[in-house]
Amino acid sequence: MQPKIAIITTLASLASVGTAAPAVDPRIAEVIKLVKEIPALKGLAEIIAAKVASPDAPILGPVAATPKTTPTTGAPAGGASGATAGAPAGSAGGATAPAGGSSPSDSKGPQAKDVYTFYQGDGSTAAGWPSEQQWASFDSLWKINLPFIQKSCTNLRTGAPDNSPQEIEQIKKALADVSKEAGIDKRVGLALMMQESKGCVRIGTTAVDVENPGLLQSHKGVNCIGKVPCPQATIKQMIKDGLEGTQFGDGLKQTIAQGAKQLNAKGAQAVYAGARGYNSGSIKTGDLNFKFKATACYATDIANRLTGWIASPSKCKLDG
Repeated sequence: MQPKIAIITTLASLASVGTAAPAVDPRIAEVIKLVKEIPALKGLAEIIAAKVASPDAPILGPVAATPKTTPTTGAPAGGASGATAGAPAGSAGGATAPAGGSSPSDSKGPQAKDVYTFYQGDGSTAAGWPSEQQWASFDSLWKINLPFIQKSCTNLRTGAPDNSPQEIEQIKKALADVSKEAGIDKRVGLALMMQESKGCVRIGTTAVDVENPGLLQSHKGVNCIGKVPCPQATIKQMIKDGLEGTQFGDGLKQTIAQGAKQLNAKGAQAVYAGARGYNSGSIKTGDLNFKFKATACYATDIANRLTGWIASPSKCKLDG
């Protein structure tokens, strides 16, 4: 994986210093020729050609860096715009959640579309909320969110360094591993992360009634404030704290179980109800936009994130 990055980085550096007509540069032509002859690097020639054609295009989206571990640096307090206002109280132990089914093939499902639909009611398909079959594939959700994950710390004005390529790969792996352990579709984990922190590993913590730190703004879980790089184990634990809960309070697994029981729901509806509970600590039967003391649009936001919403204007105006 590293040679790919080295080759493309070399091409990028050639372009950045003003190499004229890079497509005819003999060094680049030789690289492309060699790459085409190596089966293990299938497709890399196309990436190189695209890079030559567009030198300013990002090179770390399609080419994943090998994960690596170590410690991390400074973010001031203050969570993401969608951060949990009060993580649900209660023990994290025990409950088994019908958490939106098992993850399908990463490429299976519709393509993500950055549009927002304002959903109302109880989270059911009868009320117009999207079913699991309408959720975008994990691959397309990851692709549409990746540019925002790469610049999340800057965009949130944390003052902390943005995620490194290695940290981003570790986030992706942790979402897959922990979601599987928790019995939650990893698309749900990704949607929750984008709602809470936009994927900034050095995100601060909200301090309303309880501290909500980390990638999923969990209930007094771990964080990576002031650490560069963020250790791989901490990245995984931040995901785990949010999905499975901490000793101080529930995670999404438990709130999905709560929603499933309270609404007699399963699948996608249980996930939306669980999201409501994760954000506010309580669920109002029949109205998942009832905010209690939290974010009214939270559940409808999660439903939209599962179909690809990321940057288009929200049509939910309940939070002013």
